[in-house]
Amino acid sequence: RVGYEVYMGKRKADAYNLLFGNMGPEVLNWVVKPPTTFKFPGDYKYWLRVDSAPSCIFVDIKSKFKTIDDLIAEGKKRTLKVAASRIAHPAVVGMLALAKKTGAKVNIIPLSGGKNTRAGVKSGEMDCGALPTGGIARKKKAFRILCLFDDSNKIPEQTRNAPTVNAQFGMKLPPLVSARAFALKTEAINKYPDRFKVLQETAKQVFTDPDFKKAVIKAKAPWPFIHYGGPEECEAYVKNIIAVGNEFKGLL
Repeated sequence: RVGYEVYMGKRKADAYNLLFGNMGPEVLNWVVKPPTTFKFPGDYKYWLRVDSAPSCIFVDIKSKFKTIDDLIAEGKKRTLKVAASRIAHPAVVGMLALAKKTGAKVNIIPLSGGKNTRAGVKSGEMDCGALPTGGIARKKKAFRILCLFDDSNKIPEQTRNAPTVNAQFGMKLPPLVSARAFALKTEAINKYPDRFKVLQETAKQVFTDPDFKKAVIKAKAPWPFIHYGGPEECEAYVKNIIAVGNEFKGLL
């Protein structure tokens, strides 16, 4: 929130000052508590999505919970401590919706970021965690992914063929993905269309650059989650996540 306020309030609308954020949790944040110093949607626009990682529920590799059914069964006996990077997050929406569907009891505990969330699960202080899949899948030896909030499992080998919650529990949740993207002030887009065109054209070229793919793979990030999304895709994502956020706003 502070980052957006600084960008919107202090940075020039010149198409040289860009904002990079995580559309999912940050748009959900506006659903829960709308910004007061600017309007969204309206005053800024996401225009370059760089990835789309489905949310997941995961446990420590040594956990007694081997499947999502094991975890839910335990949640019907006692309240599960669920680590999360923040409350307003697609993964948290998924966990709350799953708990509501199954009758499991959960307590969402925000730990300020993915690193702390993973640490909380690894230490055993938390029963499980809810985060985007990418950062967990590349730590396969440390964690076990129990389920995904997506239409299908696009990386079955890296997730031990974890099921989707829709398939496992007969739910109809939309894909709850975390999508990072660049944004610009709407004023800059309207005032400098030539500069915006250059940004769009050069940014799109990155995704076909073989060196970019090599760098992603070297970082052990799942390549299937890396894909270009332009202004139209970003706008569609924002509309969907706002709709999901409004549907589950009472749970947040």
